[in-house]
Amino acid sequence: MRRIHPIDEPTCREHYGKPVLIVLRDGSELVAILSRHETDKLILNSRINYAENAVAAEDLQATKASLKSKKAKVRGKSAAKVKAVAGPGFGPGFGPGFGPGFGPGFGGEFAIDLSLIALLFLLI
Repeated sequence: MRRIHPIDEPTCREHYGKPVLIVLRDGSELVAILSRHETDKLILNSRINYAENAVAAEDLQATKASLKSKKAKVRGKSAAKVKAVAGPGFGPGFGPGFGPGFGPGFGGEFAIDLSLIALLFLLI
C-alpha cells in the first residue's frame, strides 16, 4: 500500500483506474476503484476512465482496423464451419428474459466528499 497525499487532482490523476483503500474519519473503510477527482469529492467505480480516454480511443480504432482485416481473411473459411455446427439447439434462447433487472448492480459508481476522508491508500 502507498499513501496518496495530498488528495487533490494532480496527485490523484496518476492513480485513476487503480484500486484504493479509503479510511473515513469515523474509522470505516472502503475499497473501490479511483475514477476521478471533482470539486471537493472523489468519484469511485465509474465505468468511464477519464484518464485513459484519449489513449483508449486510439487503441480502439487500431483494434477495429485489425479485426476488420482479419475478418475479411477468415470470413470465407469460417462460414461453412459455423453453419455445420449450428443446429436446432442453437437458437435465440427461451424468450425475452426475466424483467429489467435489479438496479445498477453491486459496486456501482458513487461519490464521496473529501471532508469525510481521513486517509487514502493506493492498493498495489
